[in-house]
Amino acid sequence: MDYIKKTLSASKEESDKDGEGGYETFQADATDIDSLTIIDESVPIISVTDNDLREIQMESATGILTGHAKVSLIFLSRTKELLQVAAELGRRHLNVKQMETVDEAIHFLRDYVEVHPELKSRELERLSVEIDDIFRDAEYMNSRHLSQHSLENLSAEKLSSFSEDVGKVVRKAEFMKKKLLMDKDEGKGEEEGQGVLQDGNPRLES
Repeated sequence: MDYIKKTLSASKEESDKDGEGGYETFQADATDIDSLTIIDESVPIISVTDNDLREIQMESATGILTGHAKVSLIFLSRTKELLQVAAELGRRHLNVKQMETVDEAIHFLRDYVEVHPELKSRELERLSVEIDDIFRDAEYMNSRHLSQHSLENLSAEKLSSFSEDVGKVVRKAEFMKKKLLMDKDEGKGEEEGQGVLQDGNPRLES
């Protein structure tokens, strides 16, 4: 440390001499070295959570999606978050069957938006109308019920309304899931129905 201070001090003197010749010099204090630290132990180490990693993956995926697909993915992610809030607030107000369907919808949306979303670009574009529809219902549910952060003081009529709004979002998530499965089955059937060339000859149906 003393050696570094002496070196800095010597450099300062040489710089001052050079400065007399009209050169622009960088002024530095030897005492500045005392304030330099490689690691500041007073700053806590920031841990990276699973949610952070998922957000990083989402940002990476959306970076290569088209505009429509990117918006659709954001809408689905927001819908999933709102359903999670609805599940937390509604566990004491929704029946067991409803909670099961809500949890299934959350699981489906989580997998869809977090597991390789970049591979779903065409699906996201094709389903953009349905995705926009489910997102609007989720936001409507949020403005009417979830933004209150509590359902404890709601009347029976409003709780019934909450249940209906949750049901709409869940049914549209289920419809989207069925449509995806149906489209995949149709695509598979078309591939199997086409003649596959083998050695230059069309495949003969047995």
